[in-house]
Amino acid sequence: MKHELAECIDLPQVDKPPISRERKRVEVATIHDSQPRFVKQRTSSIKTHAWSGYAREEVAGVLQMRFGLDLFRPGQEEVVMVPYFLSIWNVMVDSLCYQLPACMDPGLTIVISPLLSLIEDQVQHLEALGIPATMLTGGIPLDEQKAIYSTLLASSKPSIQLLYITPEKLSSCKLLKRTMLQLSREHKLSRFVVDEAHCICQWGHDFRKDYMELGQLRRRHPGVCSISTPPGCESLMFFRSPSRR
Repeated sequence: MKHELAECIDLPQVDKPPISRERKRVEVATIHDSQPRFVKQRTSSIKTHAWSGYAREEVAGVLQMRFGLDLFRPGQEEVVMVPYFLSIWNVMVDSLCYQLPACMDPGLTIVISPLLSLIEDQVQHLEALGIPATMLTGGIPLDEQKAIYSTLLASSKPSIQLLYITPEKLSSCKLLKRTMLQLSREHKLSRFVVDEAHCICQWGHDFRKDYMELGQLRRRHPGVCSISTPPGCESLMFFRSPSRR
């Protein structure tokens, strides 16, 4: 499953970003315990937080002001602060680890999730916290969808911070693809999150073939960070995060 998942998501060969210190491409690491691990070469960056671009005080402020939390749960802060994002199977860790950075970066975070009920729950939770989030699914009326697209493209900084979609929406909607390309060209697209990424291998070959097209994201948007969160998977997938603009 480890190699199949890597192939589906299409990890690219990447060049060094234009920063003063070298970032190395991180390979897949297999683990068999309950806590996230980072490769040894990144241990110092987790301590100093020099690579993430986030100040510890800034992260703590967003955690309290936007999410109403005083402390991280075990493993969450390390994942938020590290420059390479990874797949996470621990429920306590996953959603906050991309939702919090989405609140700190100026661009849009697009979350690809398999279940409408899960999407609705996440959006309702974020809206209750006052975090601008919405969804584009087949059940949304066309006039509302048009309003969402207009909002995404209206200003230099998208007022929507998290957009939830299904793999089918991503695969079939040409307007969504054009919008994403424009946002990417204008540096308004911060990251892709493939939630429940184990579904790529479990469903992608026959039941939901749209999952197999997720690898196109890296080819069409090479400068955008990718995040994978597959629960129950024994492998950690590391994805290179581009230098912050």
